[in-house]
Amino acid sequence: MMVQLLKQRRDENYDSAIDNGMGGPLSGIVYCASCGRPMQKLTVHSGKPYQRSMLTCKRTVVKMSNGRRCPVTNMLDYDATLNLISLLTKDSYASLDFELINESLKEGKTKVKAFEKIYELNALITDKKNELNSLVSEATESKTPFKVYKQMYDSITNEILAIENEINVIKEKGFETYDSINFNKDLIAFLEDKKALTAHIVAKKIKRVFRLKDNSLLIVKSDIPLSAKRLEEIRESASNYLTLPSLVHELNDRLVSYRILEIKE
Repeated sequence: MMVQLLKQRRDENYDSAIDNGMGGPLSGIVYCASCGRPMQKLTVHSGKPYQRSMLTCKRTVVKMSNGRRCPVTNMLDYDATLNLISLLTKDSYASLDFELINESLKEGKTKVKAFEKIYELNALITDKKNELNSLVSEATESKTPFKVYKQMYDSITNEILAIENEINVIKEKGFETYDSINFNKDLIAFLEDKKALTAHIVAKKIKRVFRLKDNSLLIVKSDIPLSAKRLEEIRESASNYLTLPSLVHELNDRLVSYRILEIKE
């Protein structure tokens, strides 16, 4: 039952930004500052010894509002970019308290058991609805004033609503705990080099990566949520950030230049 409810919840709250056609840990993270399109993975020289994976904004079918092509023609090396984001993400979690996270995992497992209480509450709702049916049958045959039954009916109906609200609270807490447990498990495994990086682990620390017009990266880091409007403001003023100190990351003779914009408020 929990699995089905989780599937339903994720369908209802699906974040299309996470699925921009690329997949993997950079999904919904890397965008072109010039045209606003998501950067997507593209294999060049396929099947040849010098085959490479690149990031480009030109593969997507999303059209610009002004109808023009993106002025930036260069592509980014995918592996170097992913390696850089992975290192920066890992560094962002350097001060993490592992003991505290492990304790939260233990506590979370206990809380998830509360999800089983939904079965009991649903059974109670069934009993209350049976009471209502019996009450309606009795009211149609009795000479007792209707308002007496109306009061009893309203009272039982309110009890059912209260139980349904309790179920919703348990569901929401169960979902939050379940998601938190899974995230913490994935995070610890990533930090211990036992599991690959995921887009959700990146997004907790790196809100967006913009490819600037000089084909370098502007990495927007923050521990607080940033609205879509705020991110769009940063993208639109991306050229202003070319004055930030430029750094270079190298992976197997492949280079990627980057700048870091850290937002604390």
